[in-house]
Amino acid sequence: MAIINWGENFSVNVVPMDDQHKNLVSIMDRLDAAIREQRSALMIEPVINELFSSAALHTTAEEELLKISHYPELTAHKKMHSFFIREIFLLKHEFSSGREMNARNVLRFIRDWFLHHISNADRKYGEFLH
Repeated sequence: MAIINWGENFSVNVVPMDDQHKNLVSIMDRLDAAIREQRSALMIEPVINELFSSAALHTTAEEELLKISHYPELTAHKKMHSFFIREIFLLKHEFSSGREMNARNVLRFIRDWFLHHISNADRKYGEFLH
């Protein structure tokens, strides 16, 4: 079962950003499956690392798009991205340090934040660009 069922309702109508969002969803789905199946840390940690690096690349690309488009809410959008990246970094750090944590709860939080962000903040810039 997918942690997120991608639908066109999540589209921001900017193909490169939609493709990157779908990639992040795919990584979250793989991470959720690995956690649910209680795979070893050696199998889970690379997926967390991939989520972190893909999220960082995506937010940078999105912010650059908004910058060149003179998006008026860029500063607020960047702050939201910083929060998202920090949460994924904390998941990565906590997991790699071997500390006791509930990775599924953390992943659900990241998923919920991501979906809320796409449905609200990203949709706003999609409308601005069109």
